[in-house]
Amino acid sequence: MMLWSIGLKRSKRLKSNQSTLITILAISCVITVCKYIYSFGGTDLQTKTMHRWAHHHVPKLSIRVMVMGEADGFLNWAHILGQDMNGTYVSYLYASYDTMLDKCDYLNHPGFDCDTQFIPNTTWTQGRNLMAANTMKKELQEGISYGWWLFMDEDIILNCGGAESQLCVKQSLKFIVSEEIPKTITTIAAAGQYPWSGFVSVSTVDAIFAAFRRQFVPYLLPYALPMKDSSEWNSQAANFCVVKTCFPGSVLILPHTGYTNPQHRPYVRGLDDADIHKTIEQNFCNVPGFCPCEGLHNYGHNQDMVTNGNLSIVGQNIQHRLGECQPLLNRFDEWSGGLMEASDQQSTIV
Repeated sequence: MMLWSIGLKRSKRLKSNQSTLITILAISCVITVCKYIYSFGGTDLQTKTMHRWAHHHVPKLSIRVMVMGEADGFLNWAHILGQDMNGTYVSYLYASYDTMLDKCDYLNHPGFDCDTQFIPNTTWTQGRNLMAANTMKKELQEGISYGWWLFMDEDIILNCGGAESQLCVKQSLKFIVSEEIPKTITTIAAAGQYPWSGFVSVSTVDAIFAAFRRQFVPYLLPYALPMKDSSEWNSQAANFCVVKTCFPGSVLILPHTGYTNPQHRPYVRGLDDADIHKTIEQNFCNVPGFCPCEGLHNYGHNQDMVTNGNLSIVGQNIQHRLGECQPLLNRFDEWSGGLMEASDQQSTIV
């Protein structure tokens, strides 16, 4: 409209240039239409989503929080996460495995949106991968990209030095999305206890509360599927393996924060080196040019520890090995196609 206004004013003053102006305007309109068509018609998926990004902008400080558990836990987490998070945009996904939940978009407000997913007859690892597929689909369909993907078990209770769990969650999310987090940190996780002074990063820590920086998701997900009837811990041991190979010491532990998980629901537990190596081989060594952790026989917590009172110095001491880990991106691309279709068939997203 502005161009037309300028054109009309100029045409009144300079009638002799009217035809030239109209020609310029016509060319501009053609270019604009072509760009519009290209944004939808290109074969590259990223190109297709760029136009939608302008209409579905998510703030820079954003996080997708994925919680898995019994349906009864949904409202508690909706209440905690749906409150004002000091400028942090929270997208909440609750995956229930016992009872299907109704849609929860009635809870949406400018700083929060809510989704539910039904994942019956799944293991812990399968459930987390289905939540990841759900989140990928949401990003692609809406043309958005969250800053962090956080996975939590429904029964976790965070403890920040005596603060109530609700306040502790709020503080933790604010810390995770903070721009003060060094760019070399790939993951932020909670440890059962926090006995160290200063800031601590490691390669190996429990997965009950694990936030992945979005740019590293293609290296760290999907979770490795354990062999049938074997320990679910093998999945996290395989993740340890990838982190130790590609991003040693890059998992930052939430400072001064511990947790409990009182439910302790039944599942197959235990660590067996032979089973872990088989899980690694089946999930990673079939990727051409990549087979992590050859010769590793120790999958304990808190390995490759980096500690310092200055968070930026912790980040400076972390070295990535992206070159040798590039084949993981091909694994992610293959999974993102296949599992996205499986999420439609195996679960109901409402």
